[in-house]
Amino acid sequence: MKQTRFSPGRVAVALPVAALLLHAASEQWTPECDETRTGQYTFEKLGGSSRRPVKIYFCPEASCAKKSEFATVTGNSYSAPRPAGESRPYFLVERRSDDGKTTARIIGARRLVLEGAYNFRDLGGLQTADGKTVRWGQIFRSDTLTHLTPADYQRLNAIGISLVCDLRTREERQSDPTEWQGGSPVFVLAPVSENDRGASQNNVLVDALQSNKMTVEEGKKFFEAFYVGMVFDSASKFGAVLRAIGTNNRPSMFHCTGGRDRTGITAALLLHMLGVPNETIVSDFLLSTQYLNERAAPLTTTPVKGQQASVYEEVIRLQPRYIEAVFKAIDGRFGSFDNYRREALHLSDVDVAALKSRLLE
Repeated sequence: MKQTRFSPGRVAVALPVAALLLHAASEQWTPECDETRTGQYTFEKLGGSSRRPVKIYFCPEASCAKKSEFATVTGNSYSAPRPAGESRPYFLVERRSDDGKTTARIIGARRLVLEGAYNFRDLGGLQTADGKTVRWGQIFRSDTLTHLTPADYQRLNAIGISLVCDLRTREERQSDPTEWQGGSPVFVLAPVSENDRGASQNNVLVDALQSNKMTVEEGKKFFEAFYVGMVFDSASKFGAVLRAIGTNNRPSMFHCTGGRDRTGITAALLLHMLGVPNETIVSDFLLSTQYLNERAAPLTTTPVKGQQASVYEEVIRLQPRYIEAVFKAIDGRFGSFDNYRREALHLSDVDVAALKSRLLE
């Protein structure tokens, strides 16, 4: 496979990017980019060949108003080191069809590798059912920020994070505080699944698995009920986070401890309101397992011991049925998601319009 790499400093010939992207909307071509923990940027689903090579251009910002040649690829995948000195690079990927038409996509790495976090990722680039796209670089989801390093904060501040929505309980915030460095984002505290003592209600699941000797299937049904309980009992908190994101005009993020359950539900509710298809929502939900599995060692030990430990590990492994149960329960209780959004999240049509205006293009 022949491929040529270019320096980001080489300026490319100006191209009508907007026109190319309009043509791309009709093409089922979804090149992807990710960042590895070894400092590589990987590109997949490029669809290049010796006859139809794919051009990749480096862009310092999501609009790709300025770009420089990065690589020419004659295969389906490619990898290269992260461009030096760039906190958040983007790429314009371009290919020519047999009929001579050029199609372009602007992509960025889904996950941004931080030294102190494993599940920090951009929700940009996800497509809605009506052909729009979530803006890159505007809304991020993450696991805990407690272990971020000065280098991590330098990168987040360069991205321009101005709103941090913390879904953790009071107990979690006290034991693992976030001490932001070098910037001054607004913090919204929305403790999901918190009991009256400020602790997590997740302990109910742990106690049930430990004491009742549940089977895997019983545990999964219990975990589904736990998810459903969150979207009903903590609806006002999810609503507060989504309203804050809709009224913030700079990059925002939300997180919990693992960035998978409470954060996963928040992302699912947000993406659903933006019009992202359910299969895409499920795919985003499941990505947390992949990224969190890259930790060198678990941040915490398994809370369930003995024979039930393997049951616990299988139950908490993210599965489509958990997030699907949430939307099924919402429809069952409220008749429709829109009714839940208005009556439980307390988000008006104006609030939804603000979210779409902020995050879609």
